[in-house]
Amino acid sequence: MSPTKWDGPELIWRGKPSEAPSCSSVGLWPPLSHWGDDSVTYYAVGDFYSDLKPGGACPGCACTPPQCAMPEYLAYTVLELDDPRNRPGERCEADLYFGAFDGFETAGAWDGTCLRHDAVPAAPLATAFVHPSASAALCEPFTSPAGLDALVDTVWRVCGKSFSLERECDDSVERCMPAAPEGFRYCLTLLTEGEPYDEPTQCPPSYPERSQVFRYISGCDPCACTTVTPPECTVSLSRYRDPECNDLISTDTVFEPDEGGHWAMHGRTCLEMPAEGTVGGVSATAVTHREGACEVAGGDQVAEPQLEGRYVLCCEAAPGG
Repeated sequence: MSPTKWDGPELIWRGKPSEAPSCSSVGLWPPLSHWGDDSVTYYAVGDFYSDLKPGGACPGCACTPPQCAMPEYLAYTVLELDDPRNRPGERCEADLYFGAFDGFETAGAWDGTCLRHDAVPAAPLATAFVHPSASAALCEPFTSPAGLDALVDTVWRVCGKSFSLERECDDSVERCMPAAPEGFRYCLTLLTEGEPYDEPTQCPPSYPERSQVFRYISGCDPCACTTVTPPECTVSLSRYRDPECNDLISTDTVFEPDEGGHWAMHGRTCLEMPAEGTVGGVSATAVTHREGACEVAGGDQVAEPQLEGRYVLCCEAAPGG
């Protein structure tokens, strides 16, 4: 079988469903797939399963609530008009007629730690526009770990990690991959559904441990979640004169998102700019005033549960193995 058919390597944890770590708890991100036209309905399709127990029932569904998240980018809009309705520390109530646009995008997910800010708005007053991470307004579905314990012996938790490769790694990706978190191993995956399982699928030497696993649990309605109430959040934004964030200018509250879970285009927070017109660095802290709420659907049993979507995994040897 051609090695080009292998996908991965993926970071995978193997064990009892109720003991599986969340991806975020080990600094990784869960693989999610978006099905259909509903932008707030997502199905978590990352895990694999094996060792079905006889007589098991559908495990049931639950949702992780939408969370307040740090912004993906921050922008200053410099006000062109001096309007008395726009007061520092409050929402800018006047129409935004602006003559300059300064700001920056964060390099991926921002945790609020100090970032260099090269924009130099030359105005006494500006507005702050902070756009949160797209994941902030999502309710994410998951199957009940206790219910999975009664249905299967083993879950294969799949997590992702973003990392860049140096130029010298182009011809040897494995050599430059970051170390796997404790309990995780790198594995290659191969879809074999619809093909004879006895067709040769020899594992590469660096991934010698071969296992048959399954992607889906049939007989159960898929889990889905809809956001009923978005979280109510604010961001405390600190601005500094220096890029190392030592010389504080001020700390201001940037107001909560609108009903759609996005920071309002109008009614942005008015910020007083320093007299010298220089902002060298910024930091931020997210504050949750009200957690979001979700509505769960799916998980009903419509037939005897079965494992479907057959894959072959080839994993690194276990440490000490």
